[in-house]
Amino acid sequence: MHISAAGCEWTSGETKLLLDLYASYFPQVGPLKKFRNKKAMFEKIATDINNKLGVMRTGEQCCSRYKTVLKRKNVAAGKNNTSGCSPQEVPYEAELEKIKWLDDSLEPEVVRDASGVVSKKTCPQSSTESVPLAGSSSSTSHSPSSSVGQDDTPDSKRKRPNSARELHLQTFFEKMKELDERRAERKAERDSKREERRLAKTQRREEMHKEKMNLLREIFNLKKNE
Repeated sequence: MHISAAGCEWTSGETKLLLDLYASYFPQVGPLKKFRNKKAMFEKIATDINNKLGVMRTGEQCCSRYKTVLKRKNVAAGKNNTSGCSPQEVPYEAELEKIKWLDDSLEPEVVRDASGVVSKKTCPQSSTESVPLAGSSSSTSHSPSSSVGQDDTPDSKRKRPNSARELHLQTFFEKMKELDERRAERKAERDSKREERRLAKTQRREEMHKEKMNLLREIFNLKKNE
């Protein structure tokens, strides 16, 4: 049975499924791909949510929810980067972190890794595609070198994308590690403040108890002297 969700709030499970489907389908958006544009992709996401959760959503609702989650994430991240502000949990941070490495619009212009600074404008595929083109042109003009170019082309196709993918994954895992460390730091800070409040409350109770005991002793001594 399908439940109409018009005007209803999104649940955490629905939102996580939306983001997971976005990460899965986004690489398939573009010319000559499964989805011509994002609108078609969000229509497919809405259909999947309807089929898996039995909740009626439209592609427009899915697109609006995604933008809302992204906006709240940016607001929370901005406050966490502002000195003097208490740390805040970034909603759906893990899911959005995965999407960030797929969607260039969510990434900075450059990405820094262990080996240096890598420009986001550099596309690994474009560099590898230029190699076979050079090989094919040389094969038409120089027949002796054509066999060498053809032999090297498969290796360049295999090695260069793999090395670029390894660098991409390395950067991704470094970012995830940094993310986990920030979470641990914020949790430790919250636990520390909670412990400080508990100790302060315990100390106040002990002081009040001592004051009561001293007062009782004074009253007892007065009655004894009488």
